[in-house]
Amino acid sequence: MKDSIIPYIIIKTLAKIDNIYEMRLFGYIFAKAQSVMKVYNKDLSAINLQHAMNLTRVTLPARYLLQIGDKNYNHIHNAFKLAEKWVDYEKDGWVGKLNIIAFPSFKKEGRNSMITFVIHNDLWHALLDISKGYRLINLPTYMKLKSTYSVILYILISQQKKPITYHIDTLKHLTGADQNKAYARNTNFITKVIKAAQKELNEVSPYTFTFKQDRTGRGGVISSLEITPIKNPDFKIEDPTDARTKDLEKQRIRLHPEVVAYLVNNCGMDTKGIESVEGAISQMGEYDSQIRRIAEFKEMAAKKGITNIAGYVVNAIKASI
Repeated sequence: MKDSIIPYIIIKTLAKIDNIYEMRLFGYIFAKAQSVMKVYNKDLSAINLQHAMNLTRVTLPARYLLQIGDKNYNHIHNAFKLAEKWVDYEKDGWVGKLNIIAFPSFKKEGRNSMITFVIHNDLWHALLDISKGYRLINLPTYMKLKSTYSVILYILISQQKKPITYHIDTLKHLTGADQNKAYARNTNFITKVIKAAQKELNEVSPYTFTFKQDRTGRGGVISSLEITPIKNPDFKIEDPTDARTKDLEKQRIRLHPEVVAYLVNNCGMDTKGIESVEGAISQMGEYDSQIRRIAEFKEMAAKKGITNIAGYVVNAIKASI
């Protein structure tokens, strides 16, 4: 895994996670990092982040970390345990440790409950480094997975099309299972980690894997696993109608949240429509200028008696560039 920093940072972070709330919080960190990797630019401020003193400040709705229907915000504090954990980091000859997050806080802003924390910019930019060809993960799939082992295997296979061979000790280290004495025996590790992750991916992921054991020595000791990524034949695309799925979809959009809200609430646009004009809107100046320009198109549609406001606004935005 030394050929690229992104699987190392992500996987080693996941290996330190102990509960579902930590995993969801890191999922949104990863999603926000991914959202800047588009063709327009890599300006991190475009995804509504704040930068100062070599830190990136992230704010997101607290409800994102709860299951649908869960109103117990006391669970949020379980996610803040990430602030007590760190990952090894190497860059340009410098070797050290980085906290995954720092200074987490939970507060109410009107009707909304928000989470705020900071990330060291070295860790943030490590999440952006997909120059080695690593594919972006699907956030809704990530959020459905309940085991960090499943998430780690999902990330490993989601980047590949050909079989990958890992030494058994390497897989234990990547998954963090080498810290658990219960998995010292390779057969236990394969049953409780590999097969369990495979079962969960089979249930909720568009991609899963098969694996083959390689044995060495007279006793036929398991030395490595050949993991083959495959498309999941049983995977079914769900109808994205629930609020949480819509929230996850919006993570793909890099526009200012107020611009997105205006497009959705005033123009009736969905995620696909917004993405089709995202590049054009980003060229309209700051977010307030973008909203004024879009409002002009909406008013034109109203004056002309257009019923398909969303379609008219999309075409008007495209024609304006």
